[in-house]
Amino acid sequence: MKLNLEIIRTYLHNQNDCKCYGIEARKLIFSRPLLYEPGMVLTPGKLYVAHSRDLPKSSPVTGIGVICVGERIHSAWIIGGVQLLCLKEGQSVLSVFNQVHSIFNYFDEWDEHLRDELENEADFEIGRLMLLGSEMLENPLGVAGQTLQPLFHVEYCTNSSGKHKFYFNSQPQNLDSSYFDLIKQVCGLERSLRVPYMSTIDLPGKQYYCCNLYPMGYFVGCISFGADLRPFRESDFPLADHFFQYFQKAFFKYLRDNNQSQTPGAAALQKLLRHEAMTEDEQKLFQLESGESWIFFKLREKRGRRFLPRDYMYGTLNALMPQNIYVAMFHKEIVGMIRLKERDDDTLNAFGMMLERMDYVAGLSHRFWETDRISDYLLQAHYVVEHCANHSGEKVLYAFSDHTLDYLLHACTSEMSIPSLISRSILSLADHDRAKGTEYVKTLDTYLRNEMSITKTAEILFIHRSSLMKRLNKIQRIIADDLEDPDVRLYYRLCLMLMK
Repeated sequence: MKLNLEIIRTYLHNQNDCKCYGIEARKLIFSRPLLYEPGMVLTPGKLYVAHSRDLPKSSPVTGIGVICVGERIHSAWIIGGVQLLCLKEGQSVLSVFNQVHSIFNYFDEWDEHLRDELENEADFEIGRLMLLGSEMLENPLGVAGQTLQPLFHVEYCTNSSGKHKFYFNSQPQNLDSSYFDLIKQVCGLERSLRVPYMSTIDLPGKQYYCCNLYPMGYFVGCISFGADLRPFRESDFPLADHFFQYFQKAFFKYLRDNNQSQTPGAAALQKLLRHEAMTEDEQKLFQLESGESWIFFKLREKRGRRFLPRDYMYGTLNALMPQNIYVAMFHKEIVGMIRLKERDDDTLNAFGMMLERMDYVAGLSHRFWETDRISDYLLQAHYVVEHCANHSGEKVLYAFSDHTLDYLLHACTSEMSIPSLISRSILSLADHDRAKGTEYVKTLDTYLRNEMSITKTAEILFIHRSSLMKRLNKIQRIIADDLEDPDVRLYYRLCLMLMK
């Protein structure tokens, strides 16, 4: 594990007798140091332990770090682009060298524990990883989900000797409304940040250093640690950054592994789809508040894309939006219900953005309020995602309300062929167009779509009114049906749609 001089300074025995010079750097930039000897060639990117009297007077190589004993440093070193950690006289260079290696041993051990926990497939627990972070940073950590609702956190207790003991808590926190008001004020700005940041949330005596979680390319939550037990030190930030890198991967693993245990909503939805009896608690899950409604969806992967595997996608949806979305694997397909408020575009927009990131498309049913016809809404979502969705295009949400007439025509042609349902008069118009090069079918279609308006039809077809009248008279002679009859017009429009 690489460290910077600020971390090394913090963990030295005589840290109060140290001074830092040169470029400030939070990144973990140096590996274990080398013991400097007079005349040694200095290499950029390396860290050295030396006595100040042994350093050459000439301008140093930039991009190196030096921990030196003795305060009499040549000015060229202080202004020469070198990171310097200077210790007072009173200890040998070799003892400082050994101290620094002990510090590297300490952090290498921590890094190894983090890596072992992350790579633990048989018994992975995200709580143990968070405890490793809190114990090193000496402050509690917390994790919020996609909606910035607290998911789990590290708490502490203090024993009689004043020592703090950390423990993991996955129970929801009881927070007052003022906290969520603050969250709303800052999340629009902060949730778009891709690098660790100091939060602008203003609570008395509270500071938070945060990192948004983007393990799958889009925002799924935030991890933060606060200055609850002691104020932040400069060395905390690079250590937190290092821990955050591990946690990004760990949180993805947490989301993935959660698909192995069904949420109550997923289990209840499975029963609903199979028309099985539900418990009273399961029935309560489908009760709506005033102004709310349901919409059913079915997912399908985009063709030719590197979509998230289906079981991962199922687990991700269950973990990210458990209050607003119930998801189930039904006949090996991902289906679900979304709870929507009146004029609720935000939830659907967030759902669509997530699908776009994961290269999925969704068919959406009509809105509904009762679940007794759930099979119909499943069929609506199934039809639109299988028959109307462009699985390789940019659009990701396909509403049945936009394709209801398509479904009606699809259903009515399931037993008879399309040509047998189309009026002979319209087929005659099509024959005339092919033989004479006319556009009678297009003209009739445009005329009927515009409610037989001569003005609108002429404008759309870019022809004069008199030319349109002549064309319509010829069409009328061929079809020999009364277009003033609304039933005839409806039948003709359906025939024209079937031809398309």
